[in-house]
Amino acid sequence: GSHVDLVLRFMQLLCEGHNMALQHYLRHQPSSPRSVDLISGVAGYVDGLTPNINPLNVSFARAAMDALAEFVQNPCRQNQRALADTKLCACASQILDIRGDVPTLSEASLLGGELAALLGDYEWAVNELKSSTVTALLAMLECVDNRYIPERMLASLDASQLIDNVNSLLRIYNPSLLAQLKREWDEGALALHVPKNLPSDFWDVEG
Repeated sequence: GSHVDLVLRFMQLLCEGHNMALQHYLRHQPSSPRSVDLISGVAGYVDGLTPNINPLNVSFARAAMDALAEFVQNPCRQNQRALADTKLCACASQILDIRGDVPTLSEASLLGGELAALLGDYEWAVNELKSSTVTALLAMLECVDNRYIPERMLASLDASQLIDNVNSLLRIYNPSLLAQLKREWDEGALALHVPKNLPSDFWDVEG
């Protein structure tokens, strides 16, 4: 079987604790006669995977996003810029548009016997992938003090879609914050802050 997720996790752990030296090393190996930019390589892996995300590989996409976030956090400015020069933001836009619907029977038959164990968790797995994707995007913007990276991101991202997805994830993972805001704001303020493309019951939370 594939061990891509283990390789991605290994690279992620190399950079844990904001290890700047290893963050740079993943992008450029000065002692090697043939340096390999693993930052761009992992982003390229996401690019190849994004159009075909399904219950069998969604965890690989999430592992890649988690690794990319760790590659650039601290921030590592050179890695941030290297990542901005890939197709990652365009991939992020596609990922944030994925729905966690169960595949049709015809699609399911193509995915093989492992599908039954994964279908029940697919919607959750897609939301986890979206959460990791947003984290990677935020890491790309950490302490950015020039226009280059934000402009590259906005050229590929649908800002309103990004906001809607962040709101949806907030409702799923932190409903207590929405409940707190609901208690503090009056009805007029709540009406003004219903995300445009989300259900009108957005604020119907308990916490």
